[in-house]
Amino acid sequence: MAEWASVLPGFDQTRHAISNIRVKLFGISATATANVVAFHWMGEETWQVSGIYIRLCEATGPMENLIHDFCT
Repeated sequence: MAEWASVLPGFDQTRHAISNIRVKLFGISATATANVVAFHWMGEETWQVSGIYIRLCEATGPMENLIHDFCT
C-alpha cells in the first residue's frame, strides 16, 4: 500500500465497500481477509478498484498488526 501512496492524488471523496470478512486463528497469530471494492472521486472522474485486503496479526500483548496488504 505504501507503494501506491506516492502515485495516488488527493481525492475529493472515497468509499470502500468491505464484505466477506474471514479470520483464521493460528495459535497467537491470525490472518484476516476481506473483499473490497473501492471508489475514488476527483472532480468528474471516478476510479474503481477491487481486490482483497489481507491483514496478519500477532498477539504480543494487545493485538498488533504485522502486515496489511491489498491484492487486486
